[in-house]
Amino acid sequence: MNLDRRSKTKLARVVRYGAVALITAWSRLALTIYAVLGTVSGWMAAQGVTDGWIAWSGQLVGQAGGPAAAILWPAGTLVILGAMVAIRRFAA
Repeated sequence: MNLDRRSKTKLARVVRYGAVALITAWSRLALTIYAVLGTVSGWMAAQGVTDGWIAWSGQLVGQAGGPAAAILWPAGTLVILGAMVAIRRFAA
């Protein structure tokens, strides 16, 4: 892409601010998902059911919710950063 110096500077600034905004939004979404998983897990555990799919689902969500959020957040962040690097290289 043939851009003059001023356009390249503006595009770099927009990409930089866009990356910060996307990472912030993604982080808030990941925290919300983690909180919802914790709430659902607690609700299912409080049902007083010792067997059946509710108890099994509550235990699964309680045990896997934290690690799932801990794996998905960096993966999403890396995807966002990779897209921003690709945009910057394409525009250079």
